[in-house]
Amino acid sequence: MSAPVVGGAPDVDHPGVVAIVERRARCDAPEAVRCSGTLIAPRVVLTAAHCLDGRRADELEVVVGADLRGPAGAALAVQDAALHPGYAPGQLVAGHDLALLLLAEPAAVAPVALVDAPPPELVVGATVRLVALGAPADHTDGGQRLAADATVAAVTANDLTLDGPGVPCGADSGGAAFLATAVGERLVGAIKASGAGCVAPGYVTAIAGELDGFVRPFVAMAATAPGPVRPPIAALDACGASCATVDDCPLGTLCLPEGDGSRCGYRDLRAASFGDACASGDACVPVGQGSARGCQIAAPCGVAVEEPGCGCGAQPAPGPALFLVAALVVHRRHRLARRRRTR
Repeated sequence: MSAPVVGGAPDVDHPGVVAIVERRARCDAPEAVRCSGTLIAPRVVLTAAHCLDGRRADELEVVVGADLRGPAGAALAVQDAALHPGYAPGQLVAGHDLALLLLAEPAAVAPVALVDAPPPELVVGATVRLVALGAPADHTDGGQRLAADATVAAVTANDLTLDGPGVPCGADSGGAAFLATAVGERLVGAIKASGAGCVAPGYVTAIAGELDGFVRPFVAMAATAPGPVRPPIAALDACGASCATVDDCPLGTLCLPEGDGSRCGYRDLRAASFGDACASGDACVPVGQGSARGCQIAAPCGVAVEEPGCGCGAQPAPGPALFLVAALVVHRRHRLARRRRTR
């Protein structure tokens, strides 16, 4: 199994390099690192455009910390995003594989310093430092921030091609490429890809030529942008209220077609009711994004059950999806029974 940032060592010097994570199916599962990114302004993260393929930006979160394999760092909700207008999916060279994420609130770490023009030090033979929090393809061991040096093999206005020894690997996409310049270390690009099997060459999208047309206008907008206007997760009545568009739903949820109309729900869980706070168990799921993130017992809408109980120690059914439904159903029955006793 390939490690993130092949040849990398643990990094504590770049707290502005962050993880971009997907929603976990269970609260006791590790963070599902999808990509990496770099904080370039209090509410702006630079990453690779392909990191948003197949997902709305607000379904993702940014997590700050040097090692996410233990207790997670501070999670930040993603409010919106912009893809580079010239982004060409799958185009390895000159594909403008850049995206900017707008955070719902400022991060508590300092943004990194960017180049302000093509640096004269960025030439063939120069050394760049790759920093990312990636994971192997199965996402089982990601989330540690690693750094490794690589040698520049080719430079164009849009791209850098790198030889080893440092090579990007799974979920390192969007991570940082730093260069030592006359004015100090500066961010010169966002990691894009590597050779098949995480071997050299590595590919980085250069940012010096993207500053005026893409990066700076977004950063200026973010400085005065209001926070999210979507409903708070605490007000979600996914089983009882309908939605017309995703704007009727809290951050991280979608307006999903159900049998009796559209409901707000998570992509994997669909519409569900959320009850007691919890810490672990098959029905204990992440709810909310960023500072509103918590863990609650989830129960499917409108499912009848026969006996009470929390479901935490239930015997697994043949398959994780069936087991989750069973656990959720039992907990819903328990909550309904308690309501009847208090009426």
